[in-house]
Amino acid sequence: MLASGQGDGRNTEVNLPTAQERIRESRRSGEGDFRDAQIMFALRPASIIACAIGALISTAALPFDNGQWNDVPDQVRSWFKSLRSPAGVHCCDVADGHRTDWEIRAGGYFIPNPADPTGEWIQVPPSAVVHNAGNPVGEAIVWWNVIAIDEDQAGIFIRCFVPGNGT
Repeated sequence: MLASGQGDGRNTEVNLPTAQERIRESRRSGEGDFRDAQIMFALRPASIIACAIGALISTAALPFDNGQWNDVPDQVRSWFKSLRSPAGVHCCDVADGHRTDWEIRAGGYFIPNPADPTGEWIQVPPSAVVHNAGNPVGEAIVWWNVIAIDEDQAGIFIRCFVPGNGT
């Protein structure tokens, strides 16, 4: 690449290496391997985080209403809309709640896996259990989404769980 210098009134030409030439030279001298490794090491966590966020966003389910709460009174509907997980996140909305069976075992609360027709029971994460919010419907309610674990496997993410009978 040629550059012209005209600041002092003289027209001089200087050969400047292109970016590709600088990269080739740094690799020949051995400097590029260390620099390339530094760049790759710095970018790796950002790439992993970006992929994880993309996976979560792409698998997030939108609320759906299959009519299970059409005839609920207004106070029950407002309870659903105001319900929050222990972390303060909205459990979603009326249409996202699903009635479920439940059991208390040594490890905590368990529900049938909604995505498993064989009837396997899964533990509800303690961080999803909503205590002291009452339960105007009396039945256990769970808010869940199917998430991708890897290319061939899906799992269940439980956002909130309210035990039956108001406990």
